[in-house]
Amino acid sequence: MIPMAFLYMWYWRLVKVKLTAFGYRGTAIPTLGIIASLALLCYTLALGAVGDSFSLTRRIGVIFYFTFVYLSQLLIVYRVEKLAIPDPSRLWQLLMCLLILSVGVSTLLLDALIDNYDDYDDAFEWVLALLLHVNFLLGAWGWRTLGKPV
Repeated sequence: MIPMAFLYMWYWRLVKVKLTAFGYRGTAIPTLGIIASLALLCYTLALGAVGDSFSLTRRIGVIFYFTFVYLSQLLIVYRVEKLAIPDPSRLWQLLMCLLILSVGVSTLLLDALIDNYDDYDDAFEWVLALLLHVNFLLGAWGWRTLGKPV
C-alpha cells in the first residue's frame, strides 16, 4: 500500500495538469488528494504496530483517506461540469459519488440503530474502498478519452 500512496500522489498531480489544461486555476482538488495520499501512508505505516497511539493513527489515517479522496472525486465532477469539459465519465462518476454517499450515510444510520454494527463495519469499509477505486477507474477512462483542449 505504500507504493499505492505514492501512485495516488502522482495521480493527483496528473489530475491538476489535466484540469489546468482546461482552465482550472484552483488547488483544492490536488491538495485534498495529496492529503488523502499522506493519510493512507500514515495508516499503512501504523499497520501491525501495537498500542493506542498507533490505533489512533490508523483510525485517523483511514478516516482522512476516505473523506479526502471522496471530496476530491466529488470536486472533480463539479469542476468538469463547471468547465464544460466533455468527459464521457462525468455522469458515471457523479452516480458513483452519490452511491458512495448513500453507503456512507447508511453506515452511520446502521451504527446508531444496530447494537452489533461492529460485526459489519469492515464489510462496509471494503465496499466504500471498492467504490472509491472504481471511481478512480472511471476518471482514468474519462481523462483518457478526452484528448487536448481546443
